[in-house]
Amino acid sequence: MIDHCKITLFRLTICVLSIVLFSGFTPGESYSKQLSNVRNGFYEAVQNSQKVDQLFNQIEKVKPQSSLIKVYKGATYAIKAKNKWNPWSAIKLLKKSKKKMNEAVKIAPKNLEIRFIRFAVQKNIPNYLGFSDNIEEDKKYIIKNINRFYNPQLSKEMRDYVLWFMTEQGGYNKRQIKLIKETLKD
Repeated sequence: MIDHCKITLFRLTICVLSIVLFSGFTPGESYSKQLSNVRNGFYEAVQNSQKVDQLFNQIEKVKPQSSLIKVYKGATYAIKAKNKWNPWSAIKLLKKSKKKMNEAVKIAPKNLEIRFIRFAVQKNIPNYLGFSDNIEEDKKYIIKNINRFYNPQLSKEMRDYVLWFMTEQGGYNKRQIKLIKETLKD
């Protein structure tokens, strides 16, 4: 009986070690740190499309693949599509983008960061491609819940980008822009 327990414990230990060693988890790097790196990497990739592959590889290593990671992965597919010269390759990536972002919203429909990322991506995709179905839904949800949007975990650059995008690119009216500025200011 004791030998059986030792064997079972040994097998369990091997399983746990295998999961830790091969899951992409880096000891000492917490999920919140990985998420922060993804957020910053996304901001950089939006500014410089040459950083997209680096961001995508970083996202692939994050475990667990939470709803936030899914939305960033979906957004990364959209950025990759932007850089494709072959329209069929771009459409294929946009389909993956839409699927991942919609999965993220389905998992966490009240998460404003997820809604904002999907909104921002869809605002930058030409409507005629058919990948901008949720713009109005997300726009309304964001403004209705703007008082919950402030996230101290976002870097100042990211907060400034969110503020800029929503006021300059979001298509909100003057009253809504005033509300956004009052709510998201430092």
